[in-house]
Amino acid sequence: MSVKTLLLDSEYFPGIAWFQLFLQYEQVYIEQHEYFVRATMRNRCFITGPNGVMSLSVPLKGGRNQKTLMKDIEISYAEDWVKDHLRSLDACYRRTPYYEYYEPELNKVFSRKHKFLMDLNLDTISLLCSWLKLKKDRTLTDKYQVPAMGSEILDARAQFTVAGREGSTGEISYIQPFQDRMGFVSGLSTLDAVFCCGNTASSMFNKPSK
Repeated sequence: MSVKTLLLDSEYFPGIAWFQLFLQYEQVYIEQHEYFVRATMRNRCFITGPNGVMSLSVPLKGGRNQKTLMKDIEISYAEDWVKDHLRSLDACYRRTPYYEYYEPELNKVFSRKHKFLMDLNLDTISLLCSWLKLKKDRTLTDKYQVPAMGSEILDARAQFTVAGREGSTGEISYIQPFQDRMGFVSGLSTLDAVFCCGNTASSMFNKPSK
């Protein structure tokens, strides 16, 4: 029997590879009862700018070295990271075809000042789904899911890491804002594809991830 259920982590403006998996399965669960995992995309995303790849990281109360359930991780606003993220996105994508069109809704998400990282991540996933016109259900786990041998669930919670960001997608290519300087950059947030291609970016997700 083919695997029809997928178990994913929650990410901050997930990358294309995350969405590629998301769309391949009939039923998708997003884990909220795991402990926070460092060096993953749970509180960061990557974009490309005039000087290369940039990491946008959401600071957390208690830092990254904590043993707290994902659903209970709180965001720190001690520094104005929201302003920094918006400024970086504007500097990198202002000249792309669709950034100006999507900017108002992007600002609305940041203006909510979410208390919990999980809520922010889910909001960014919903926003991207809306922009891409993807009507796809996802369910939050009600307890930690223990991986089992021979399970009919594909466990992809540990699949997307900072170290494995490069080369994490299939044969995907589109015109990026600084491609003339750096060539095509893979492993970026889906924001990059949306700002460059609009909702037609979803057609690229049919190409399977590696």
